[in-house]
Amino acid sequence: MYPHVFHPDALKVAHSPIVRTPRHERGVSRRNKGIESAHYGLGWRVYKYHGHTLIGHQGMVRGVRALILFDPQRKTGVVATWNSSVSRPRNLQYEVMDMVYGLPKRDWLQLLPEPSKHAQNEAVQTRQGN
Repeated sequence: MYPHVFHPDALKVAHSPIVRTPRHERGVSRRNKGIESAHYGLGWRVYKYHGHTLIGHQGMVRGVRALILFDPQRKTGVVATWNSSVSRPRNLQYEVMDMVYGLPKRDWLQLLPEPSKHAQNEAVQTRQGN
């Protein structure tokens, strides 16, 4: 770390959960079953995700979006910015953290089209040799 820039005690305070945010928790847990709790600290969201503490923040101003999410214990995380009002990349951080934790692959960015029922039935029949 860089204690001459930001003292470790100040980081500890800034990254500590202060206020539980049940509404946010319900919203993110609907999209992400791995979220066990969501709090707000001093400008930071603090999540429990599959047993790990994650610190992050997301934001947008007219055509510019940004996100950061990191695991302070593993000193690993992701930062992304993009020049668009499109929110699709907002789940990129979970895609990355799932890889870090060795969790099963999920299409967090919803880039892959959902297979139609017809295509699923054809795939099953092909595997069965019909």
